[in-house]
Amino acid sequence: MRVLNRLTRCIITAVVFQCVSVHPGAAQGSRSPNTPSLPHERLAVFEGTWTLADSQSGPASRDSCAWLAEGRRHMICRRRSESPRGASEQMMIYSYRRSDSMYTVTVLLAGGQIWRYAGRAGADSWEFLLEPTGSDVQQRLRQVVRVVGDTLHFREEGSGNGGPWLLTAPTEDYKSVKARTAADPLPKQRVVTATVGIGNAMGWFGGQAEKYLGAGTVSLFGGLGYTPPIDAGDAHGVTAAVGMRAYTSGFRHRGFAEVSFSQLAVEAACFADCRRLYGPGFQVGYQYAARGGFTLLVSLGVGYALGTRDGQQKVGELAGLGVGYTWRR
Repeated sequence: MRVLNRLTRCIITAVVFQCVSVHPGAAQGSRSPNTPSLPHERLAVFEGTWTLADSQSGPASRDSCAWLAEGRRHMICRRRSESPRGASEQMMIYSYRRSDSMYTVTVLLAGGQIWRYAGRAGADSWEFLLEPTGSDVQQRLRQVVRVVGDTLHFREEGSGNGGPWLLTAPTEDYKSVKARTAADPLPKQRVVTATVGIGNAMGWFGGQAEKYLGAGTVSLFGGLGYTPPIDAGDAHGVTAAVGMRAYTSGFRHRGFAEVSFSQLAVEAACFADCRRLYGPGFQVGYQYAARGGFTLLVSLGVGYALGTRDGQQKVGELAGLGVGYTWRR
């Protein structure tokens, strides 16, 4: 399994290099604001028109959220609420702060007040802490936003003197649902993804075609590539792989679990009597598929090589790194 470990180290090195080379501040000055940025794209979950789920118990409310014109860096939301006492408006500006990798919310109220929050995003939730403006730092306030499909669940909580977080008022626990219009159609589902890269499921150095089934949460894939000799006498040749993935929900960002049958190891310095060993494997990974089609895939796991000789390692690590294009329909 010696060459397998080399392949994995190559992939890990490539991932680290890629992360360093696209550090948020590395090309900030030359990157167009219309070019998608991974941390900024997380704000896309707020894009669209939202209405209060149950307006019978309070004022009717409607949020209209869109990217600041000519860029994809700030999400601007305008909220209009109507009640028997009249109408009111406020604006929320969602941004990403590069200096500390925090997300910020600036709330502008019609009465002139300005509230500023800062926080972080989880897998399916956001937590924003109100930044203190006076000397009373013992009283804290936070907004928790949970994303469930096309529903945003807002909850405002307060904490005094280090005590537990409690709901500030019954009206501060509410849901907004996304309104669908002709201009805001249902998201297109993934159909096919083609990637090239390095990894066991890619055929080591090769490419992969992936077909999505049903709603796109399950897929079948096949890989074809080439295994080059690292040193003279190493096994080499055309390499193939097949497998299946199960995905989490999401439009751009998704996690997945993968089972596959692929080449797991090659014998080194074997010259005439060389074998390339295949076997089952399991990986978990992450896929990013932009609205425009660009796709990034990273995975890591373990595999079991069949047909190993006595004394050879049977279980080894798997890895994958690929870029490509996703077609939607």
